[in-house]
Amino acid sequence: MRRSKNLSLAQFGRLVKGSASLQGIGLYIIVMIAVYTIGLGLQKINFISGYLMTEVILIALPSLIFLKAVGIKPGCMFDIRRINLRVITKAFNLSLIGVLAILVILLAVNWTMHIPTEKFSTPNPWGFILISCTITPLCEELMFRGAIQTLFKNFGTWKSVTYTAILFAFFHGSLIRLPTTFVIGLICGHLAASTKSIYPAIQAHAFINLVLLLMWQGLA
Repeated sequence: MRRSKNLSLAQFGRLVKGSASLQGIGLYIIVMIAVYTIGLGLQKINFISGYLMTEVILIALPSLIFLKAVGIKPGCMFDIRRINLRVITKAFNLSLIGVLAILVILLAVNWTMHIPTEKFSTPNPWGFILISCTITPLCEELMFRGAIQTLFKNFGTWKSVTYTAILFAFFHGSLIRLPTTFVIGLICGHLAASTKSIYPAIQAHAFINLVLLLMWQGLA
């Protein structure tokens, strides 16, 4: 089957075959290695600028290159025609549910295991919060819900959402945050799958990050 050069997200999802999931895993491994080697090195030199470069250069840029290589226009994933008040309200409501679910999980973990909440330490916490609620959701949703979840569509909707959420959770490199990032991944994955656009997922990701970072300073 000949692949069109300019496919929509929905069309591309129907075209991917078994090998596509391996391509998604490959992208994940490449970015993971880059983030935890080059990215951490950049952040040690200057945390804020290093964190920004990690998100843009090591996460978003490889995802854009990969999407172009497999023949899908990244702009199709931001299909504004599918966005309306109902979709925005749904993303907001699911974000609230996600925050409440994360609160319950954290209280349960703290009560049963007495694990302290992680906090970030940076001379510019507001800069970190700004990036985490704008650039981070855009870059990470482009990679996970835009590229990887699309390549996993041959597993079926819920499996692709769940598998991508699992990878998203482990990507953050913290066992303490594993349940919370998994919840965020499920919510964002459902929104992307149901709307055929990653814009609602970016909205939810940004809102959850904002609430949790303001409450715990580095939880999300």
